[in-house]
Amino acid sequence: DVERADRVVKEPIVERISHPRDERLRNIELWALKEAVFKCVANSELLPEAPLFSELKITASHWEHTPSGLKGECQVERHEELVLGKAFLSPHEAERFLR
Repeated sequence: DVERADRVVKEPIVERISHPRDERLRNIELWALKEAVFKCVANSELLPEAPLFSELKITASHWEHTPSGLKGECQVERHEELVLGKAFLSPHEAERFLR
């Protein structure tokens, strides 16, 4: 996911999308990672429905869809005026999840 670094993500939105065990990040960083993980999970078609943002636990380098246990890696980067959220699902995790 790519976001403008100066985009304002208001606290009520952060409260709505947050998981109780999310790592504390800048609002725009949390938003970019949640978007990236959402797209990763939804496009994987491993879950019957798209996840809720609040079901996605984010740490500095990993994510987890807490209801299902599906996990992956993530990272956030800043490049000039942009914030990049990246999410990855390894083939091994997808295979494990399908068993």
